Amino acid sequence: MTQASISGNKYEKKIIDVLIDKSVLQNTTTAGSGGGKDITLIGDIGVECKTRASCECGQKDIKLDALGKWSGPKPNKKSNPLITERFIEELKLYVKKHPDGLFYGKMPPLNTTREKFDEWEKEFLRKKKENGDGNKKDYRWKIEDSDFILKNYIIKGNSYIQIGKKGLYYLDNDIFNWGVPKFSPEYVELRIRCKRRGKKGCCPSSLTLSAYFGGLKESPYSLDDKDILPINLQ
Repeated sequence: MTQASISGNKYEKKIIDVLIDKSVLQNTTTAGSGGGKDITLIGDIGVECKTRASCECGQKDIKLDALGKWSGPKPNKKSNPLITERFIEELKLYVKKHPDGLFYGKMPPLNTTREKFDEWEKEFLRKKKENGDGNKKDYRWKIEDSDFILKNYIIKGNSYIQIGKKGLYYLDNDIFNWGVPKFSPEYVELRIRCKRRGKKGCCPSSLTLSAYFGGLKESPYSLDDKDILPINLQ
């Protein structure tokens, strides 16, 4: 289990501890890093939980075949095919509009020698710095659909999202009439990066695509603090 998964699991348990005597929990189990609902409220209402606003909101392993076709992981308990397709469609849309834009025009060489990959990475980071995009080893772009993350979590079966140090928001409908705001970030961006699987220093073998949001106003209510629970839960 990764450190992020451990932190996420602790956060979900913290929320359950706050809600345990509020007669709103359907059960006291958590999804952890699985593909289910992080927390389930009565009526099978799902709550997606994020420890902080900077957490990634969904990640997909992706591939580009010899014919230039993008694909994602095979469907399983952790990977909903509808959400995977939404990620792929956003990627294809960006590539269509910016045919020479992804990774600043040159795709990374995967499953090759370390020397060739390091040479590519050095040039990639140089171009990234020239563009004023920082020095992290990833490529990011903002997408037009600011509801991209919201829609994905609705597909996953959630009606609310709880974010550490931000609070509680509804996704499709404030079912419990808690008076919480809608999850409406100013923007959503996608990040693509090379993924290493193996010992430190090995050459990356695949790519991962993930989503992030920014510019979200703080909610007046939260499920991780008994002092600022929605009024009808206090």
